[in-house]
Amino acid sequence: SMAWVFDAPRVEPAVFLPWIQRRIGISIEHKRVGSLRDTSGDAVVNCTGLGARTLADDQSMRAVYGGIVVVEPGMLDLTVSISDDRRASDRRDTDFFYSIPRRNEVVLGGTAEPCSDDRSLVVTDAEREGILARCRAAGLEPPRVIRCYGGLRPFRPSVRVERDPRDPRVIHNYGHGGAGYTLSWGCALDVVKLVGEHA
Repeated sequence: SMAWVFDAPRVEPAVFLPWIQRRIGISIEHKRVGSLRDTSGDAVVNCTGLGARTLADDQSMRAVYGGIVVVEPGMLDLTVSISDDRRASDRRDTDFFYSIPRRNEVVLGGTAEPCSDDRSLVVTDAEREGILARCRAAGLEPPRVIRCYGGLRPFRPSVRVERDPRDPRVIHNYGHGGAGYTLSWGCALDVVKLVGEHA
């Protein structure tokens, strides 16, 4: 058995998203978009996730269900994130384990199950207990469960970051699956470069 140990940044969405919105310094408007071509602006960045299947006519987009369990820190080390090898032969390919500390809680995961867009987002008792069992198998005793979350990750065989050949104002940036935060800064820099080339 082998392990890699390295320092890496981590993101706490409830803190990060308001911070990044303040840093951008613009208001965010929520509205339904029926067509990218009919959207006004000098540049239109398409970050619609699963919506890209319709808006960009991208049939390679797939929903992947992910479930997590959020626990109190307990005895878990808040300075260490843990991730295991997904290819272990004694479990389903959709089940794996990770532990990501936040300021006052720890995210335990997870699952990655290809599914339909209308799949229930409720983490079942079996999914919760499976995640907690994999935590114990990693040598950690999971503390008290605070809450569970389920969501759909917008998966594509490869991330799409490119200008739309039919409309040069449109830049696509989607299909990150479960690696959205991991890839966000790099993809954002690529988008900025593409916007600058068209300005």
